Amino acid sequence: MADSSVFCTQVLLCSPDYFGRKARTKIVSGIVVNFLLWTFAENPSPEYDLDPLLPVDPEGCLRNREEAAARGRQCLRKCASDADCISSRKRCLCDGLCGWSCIRPDLRCANLGVMENGNYKVTGDHFGARVMYSCDDGYWMSGPKERACQGDGSWSERSPECRQKAMCGVPPQVPHARHNASDKVQEFDVDDVVQYTCFQGYDPHGYPGAKCLFFNGTTRWYGLDLKCIPRSCDDPGEVPNARREGDIFTFTSRVTYHCDPGYELVGRANRYCESKGEWSGVLPSCRPVECPQPRDVPSGRAVYTTTTYQSVARYECLNGYRLVGPEIRVCEANKQWEGDEPYCEEIKCGSPGILHNGYVKGTSTRFGTVIYFSCLENMTFVGGSASTTCQKDGTWSHPVPKCMAPCSVPSIEHGRVTNYAPDARVAHDQHITVDCIAQYELRYNTTPATCNNGSWTHIPTCIPARCKTLPRRPRHGMVIAPKTDHGMKALFRCKDGYKLSGPNITECSFGRWTGETPICNETYCPFPGKLENGRILLVGHMGMYDYRPYVRKITNNRQIMYECDRHYTLNEGPSGATCVDGRWSPQEKPKCIRGSHPQVRWDRSVREKREAVIRRQRRLDVTRTKRRKRGKRKQKGYCKPIESTPWMDVTILKKGWMSNSLASRGTVIQVTCGWGYSLNIGNRTAKCMAGRWKPKKPECITTPCHIPYTIYGVYHHFDTEVSAKSLIEHSEVVTLSCDDGFQLLGPETLRCWYGEWAVNKMPKCLPGPCELRDISNGTYLDGYRAGLTISHGSSVRYSCDPNFAKGVPDPVQCLEGKLRSDVPKCMPVASKIKES
Repeated sequence: MADSSVFCTQVLLCSPDYFGRKARTKIVSGIVVNFLLWTFAENPSPEYDLDPLLPVDPEGCLRNREEAAARGRQCLRKCASDADCISSRKRCLCDGLCGWSCIRPDLRCANLGVMENGNYKVTGDHFGARVMYSCDDGYWMSGPKERACQGDGSWSERSPECRQKAMCGVPPQVPHARHNASDKVQEFDVDDVVQYTCFQGYDPHGYPGAKCLFFNGTTRWYGLDLKCIPRSCDDPGEVPNARREGDIFTFTSRVTYHCDPGYELVGRANRYCESKGEWSGVLPSCRPVECPQPRDVPSGRAVYTTTTYQSVARYECLNGYRLVGPEIRVCEANKQWEGDEPYCEEIKCGSPGILHNGYVKGTSTRFGTVIYFSCLENMTFVGGSASTTCQKDGTWSHPVPKCMAPCSVPSIEHGRVTNYAPDARVAHDQHITVDCIAQYELRYNTTPATCNNGSWTHIPTCIPARCKTLPRRPRHGMVIAPKTDHGMKALFRCKDGYKLSGPNITECSFGRWTGETPICNETYCPFPGKLENGRILLVGHMGMYDYRPYVRKITNNRQIMYECDRHYTLNEGPSGATCVDGRWSPQEKPKCIRGSHPQVRWDRSVREKREAVIRRQRRLDVTRTKRRKRGKRKQKGYCKPIESTPWMDVTILKKGWMSNSLASRGTVIQVTCGWGYSLNIGNRTAKCMAGRWKPKKPECITTPCHIPYTIYGVYHHFDTEVSAKSLIEHSEVVTLSCDDGFQLLGPETLRCWYGEWAVNKMPKCLPGPCELRDISNGTYLDGYRAGLTISHGSSVRYSCDPNFAKGVPDPVQCLEGKLRSDVPKCMPVASKIKES
């Protein structure tokens, strides 16, 4: 069949493993016909092949159930991704009109069977596989030329037939439209035309006709391009106190009105967009709900104005009654009043309580009743009011008072009550005074004995009297009395150089110290005996004198010196001794042996020792004088305690004269400092003497740092040069500078940190390199040139230009940053000869 039709071709380029389609437009007999021709990928993936014979939505493979059902399709589970598929063997694939569906990629479609008067070619029987039909010569194809395997296991469309006469099958279906051909006619001749009409409520868009044409060896319906669009309605309107559900205003659409809580609908809740483009019914309204009228409560009433939603009803009771339950109730959305209904009960305050040692006048406990309180005879009334009134809130205006009982006068051992007779009664809150007999006194108490409802706060007690003063101190002695209560003891002690004569303890007995005060007698040291080949000298105020046996009274702290005769020297013993508590210390005497030292040296040695002893004796005399001037001033017996800190540990080696004190006289402590701290005393021990720590108060101070010795370098603290081994305090910084010709290796600044320098590696001053200068009329050898540097100890050779001679013999050596013996130079030969 020849024609002069004009074709326009449109081609789509698809991604790998996807196929596209050609759209060809042909004008046949005045009708514009669209042909859809498919172009397949060379190796399409069976998992993602689409149905080429069914319309595929280009915007996302949307599902069209109505069209699929019209074609006899059964759509599977809808999905958006593989996760929506229940079976792990299914995947979310595009299935033509059924859209994205859960499909087994390995499903198989039924066998196609035998085709009469024609044949076909298939790409397989899996999902997405295609079959292409062709007829034998002299036969025309009626039906689709190609079919595809669909997700429900069926082949698309009906199987075509090869007939001797070309005919079209049933016209295609258009959603929401019908054609004018009879439903009983199943085949149509070529050039037959059918017209389509949209259902009521739908407006046509596009060409409404289809024509049966024979093209490319087959007959099909062409030209149909119709869509039936649902008719639109205007905005249905809003309802006060309601919300509208639904925002599509086309034919068959529905909107629903829902009243807000507390409102009920008047009219129909649903309105539909009808075929005429108007909404069904009328706009409804929402009115407030109403609650039933609240009832008056017995002995009270309900007060209200309205009973609509959110209205308030208030309840009140008659005088003498009180409300039990909510005072206010609100009308709620469920047409019920909020909460339970209250009630009025008579106000009764109940019993005010029991009044001990008294009585109550009045028995009623109703609202407004007054009750009076009274106490029995000899009882004391304690309270704010003698009456109380039952109040509106069911409580009494005042609490029950108290009637407090009196007390009997107590019997005091070793004493008596002075302000009351023995058989008297003492009223509540009154107190008594007590006197004790001789040698007794009242036990100390900050508050007097007071009567409290028949009982005393405490019973006064007369105890043996305390000693009001300390025992008399013996001359040249002291008294140690921790307490002065009856039965306590005091201790007598003498000063150094004195011995106690008499009892060393006295006891406090009924306010007096027992016994006599002892005496402190001065002790004397005996004559130590003669010194063979020498003599003993007694150190006096003005010098030293020979010590003779008739000298008896040698007092404490006096000293003697041992002196050998001429040609003898002291050996194996001390050079002197001190009188300590009646004994010479040390007690052993030296020996005088022959010596060969020069006389002058011997005299000088003896003289120096004598002068040292005299100076010491004078200092002792001055100390004794100062002590005498202090007179009877009390001697300090305690030092300021030294406590342990995170950086200092204190251990008590020996307790002082007060065993319960940490720093009494005679206490010896040992101090240990932590890392980074140093002790300010030598042997780590200190002793409390005369109120002070000796040799001095121990302290742990941050350890300073010793300036290191760095050869060829100098350290500065700020602008001051500091020498090696000198001390720098904690956290201070010093700076190192190297001598000329030396360069610094390491940090320039050092910080002292708890006795150590806070650096990883100590700096050094190393000999510096030498820079090669330019040689006029000469060059360096061995690859060296001007501007390069050579290290300390290295050598370099050079040569001079013609008619020039070396002014400095080579090689030239680098020493401490300088070339020795001089800088290389080349001199003219004539000048060289002249110089020589």
